[in-house]
Order: sequence, then structure tokens, then C-alpha cells
Amino acid sequence: MKKWMSAIMILMVAILVAACGSDKSAEKETKTEPKQEQKAKKEEKQTTEKKTEEDTAANSEGKQTETPKTEEPKSDASESKQDSSTASSEKKAESSTKQTPKAQIAAPAISKAAFSTSNVAPVTGGKVTTVYGNYSSSFIKDFGSLTIRVNQYKVEKVENPTKTISVYSPESYMQKGGYVITLYFSIFNQTKQNLTYKPEQISLAGNSTVTGGSLDNFVPAKYHIKGSASDPYVFAPEKTAEGFVTYMLDEAKFQDLKANPRIAVPNPSKMDNKAVKGDDAVASIQVQ
Repeated sequence: MKKWMSAIMILMVAILVAACGSDKSAEKETKTEPKQEQKAKKEEKQTTEKKTEEDTAANSEGKQTETPKTEEPKSDASESKQDSSTASSEKKAESSTKQTPKAQIAAPAISKAAFSTSNVAPVTGGKVTTVYGNYSSSFIKDFGSLTIRVNQYKVEKVENPTKTISVYSPESYMQKGGYVITLYFSIFNQTKQNLTYKPEQISLAGNSTVTGGSLDNFVPAKYHIKGSASDPYVFAPEKTAEGFVTYMLDEAKFQDLKANPRIAVPNPSKMDNKAVKGDDAVASIQVQ
């Protein structure tokens, strides 16, 4: 009986020991599980982050190696519009370049033959001789408002006049003979407004004498200088007027002129304050 009881006690102790060992093992397993879960989560997180980084790198590499976009060819309508615009611009540029030509002084209209014909002899009679003639342009001056040019000029000597000239006519100065110098002028108004000028104030200067001119003495009506239809002294804008101015000299005056012959042309501003201001023009000429 005692042996039996001892065996039972031994068996119970063994069961208790086994039970305690099982609880500790279960407890150890219970404590280990959270650690393993945390480790698994951590590994999963690292794996996810690594994958994300790889995807980001792949995307970045893909963007860098992405083929550049090519421009689509312009349509025919667009090209036509551009061509039309270019042509229009070129036309405007060409139009601005081709400005209206500036008006110029007109070429002389009176021929050498017509100018050479004496207008003195029919009035004075007697012997009239051309002692000097210049039949080409010998003087031109651009005053900035008017341009004045001498196209031709001649010197005629009157000897032994046979016709009686009225004492009331300035031409009677030649009743006893002398010299008549005729200058053929062109006067061009280069401005866009009327300008007043008196061509007879163009004078001939010698050593000590000055001789004024005339628009009428020994000048046929067809050769009168007329600045405009309304007034011979008012020169129309951008127009050229032409005609004769004559100078009468006796023997003494002509000899003084021969010593130092010059033509003195007043600046247009002396007669019209709208003209460009400046100095008079003086130039040497020949009379023999």
C-alpha cells in the first residue's frame, strides 16, 4: 500500500512538473510572438521602402531618357498666312523706302539759238554786236529755299543807234550807245509754300560800281520771269520759273566791270522771312 501511494505521489509530482514546464513554454512562446511580428513588420516596411525607392529611381530614369517632343509640322494654312504676313511686311518696307522723289530745278527751256537772237537791235537800231557769250550754266546757288541758276548770258555792244527811244522809257539809256548784258535765269522754289523774290535785285559788280537789273528792258513778254500767274515776284511751291534779266551800262561802267566782273545774288531771306536765312552769293564771271 505504501508503495502504491508512493507511486501515485511520484506520478502527481511528474504531472505538476510537466504542467509547469508547459506553462513556461507557452509563456515564452507568447512573449516571443510580438517580437517576431514586430520584426516581420519592420522587414516588410524596409522591403516596401526599398521598393518605393527603386520605383522612384526607375521613374526618374524614365523621365531623363524620355524622347523629346517633336513639333508637329505647320499646316498649309498657317504657312500661307505666315508667307502673306512676310510679303505684306516686305511690301511696307519697300513702300517706305520708295519715297516720293524730291522736286528738282527744271532744265532750261530756251535754246542757244533763241537766246542768241538780239532783242536790243530792234529797239535801238544801229550796230549791235555780241562781244561775249556764255551759252552753258555758269552759276548755280542753292539757298535752301530757292535755287538760282544762270543758264546763259551774253554781252551786246550798241553803236550809233538809229532809232529814237522815248525819254520816258528806261531803254532810252542806250540812245547814245553802250552795253546791254542779258542773263537767262532759272529760279526754283524748293519749298512747299509761296516765296517772294525780286530777280532784278541780282546785280553786276565791278571794281567800284554796281549795276542793278531789269525784268522789262529789252526783254520780250514771252521771256519775262513770272514767279506765278498772279504775281511775277511770288514763286510757286516746287516750281521753276525762268526768263531774262538785263543790265545797261555806259562805256565807263563797262570798263569798271571788266576790271573785276562779279555777279551778286541776294539771299532770298532778304525779301521773304519764310526763306532760309543765310549770306548773299557772289561769284566771278567773264564779260570779254
